[in-house]
Amino acid sequence: MALIALSNEVRFGPWLSLTIPMPDRFKLFLGLWRSSARLMWPLYYLMLFASITLIIQRCAHKKALAIFAFALTLQIADTSVGWYPKRHDFYMRESNYITSQDTGTYNANFWGLAAKHYENLIKIIPPVPQDWSWAKTVRIAMLGHFKTNDVYFARMDELATEQQNQRWLNDISNGQFAPKSIYILNEDRLGLFQLQMNPKTDLLAKVDQMIIFVPNWYSCQACAALDLSEILPSQPPAILLGQHVLLGNSPSAASALLWGWGKPESWGAWSIGNEAMLDLALPLNRLTTKPLLLELEFQALVGKTHPLQKVAISVNNGPEKIVELTDRGSNKVQLTLDNLATPDLLAAKDVKIHLRFFNAISPKEIGLNPIDSRRLALGFIGFTFSQP
Repeated sequence: MALIALSNEVRFGPWLSLTIPMPDRFKLFLGLWRSSARLMWPLYYLMLFASITLIIQRCAHKKALAIFAFALTLQIADTSVGWYPKRHDFYMRESNYITSQDTGTYNANFWGLAAKHYENLIKIIPPVPQDWSWAKTVRIAMLGHFKTNDVYFARMDELATEQQNQRWLNDISNGQFAPKSIYILNEDRLGLFQLQMNPKTDLLAKVDQMIIFVPNWYSCQACAALDLSEILPSQPPAILLGQHVLLGNSPSAASALLWGWGKPESWGAWSIGNEAMLDLALPLNRLTTKPLLLELEFQALVGKTHPLQKVAISVNNGPEKIVELTDRGSNKVQLTLDNLATPDLLAAKDVKIHLRFFNAISPKEIGLNPIDSRRLALGFIGFTFSQP
């Protein structure tokens, strides 16, 4: 541990700097220990505990206590020059930053009622949080004794987080909400909840600058009587037959990215991984006696060494249609949604499109971008519904 901690770059304050040459293969192996100086700590603690043990074994009780008291006093005095100013600086900086994100004003009437009927605050968060919005959620959870997943960790299991998000989104897209739970939404998820909510029982509103969805809120008489100033629409923007909906400029299209997609960009969004799901709102003016035609528009990640993307597409868990896309810029795939003309689906509000990618690949692997190692297949551009 001492040798690895010293590393091949030895320094002693400003007086000594020595670099010992090392074979690249050996250096790569030792690179497993990031910031190798940390390995001095377990050795240091081993020596410290050994010293404490020897003092306890070889010294009388009062003498051992005197040695420990002197050592502790010396350590606190010696190290306080470093940690005391930093403690004050970090405390004030973090405290001020959280306060700036958390206005400290809350709708006490709403959260007080909510705490009597609900137990959880759920937010579908990306694997690596990008902002400090969790500070407000945690404060509300603390005041109302809610459980919440919207917290900050230095490191998160990205795969586990994505899998949990996928389970939640699948349930929500089928109108199944977690019991006794309030959802905190990002704006790009608004359309998904609007499609699945029951306006007579469910609440969609903005409370304390947050978009929230509360299932069965109006089942409680006291809750229903509460006056909230920012009730949000219970229907997403209407989709019409023949309307070419582009992801880059339509909230309806952005909310259709159920899971398996990267962050939307001005032109659309890339699929991430080996499968993805779309949840598209159906056009309001469709004729229920005729089948619908759906045209999906994609760009494909292809190149000289990777000339096509093979994709399996299924509608509402139906049989898969295999397509091969070769155009980098725009590929149009037509699907006939004849099963939506059956009586039990006449009132359907949305259609789910599952995409399975046979040969997703990274831009780095095919020489398009030397630093982009994401596994991509398709970029979703937009869609159009029509009827013959």
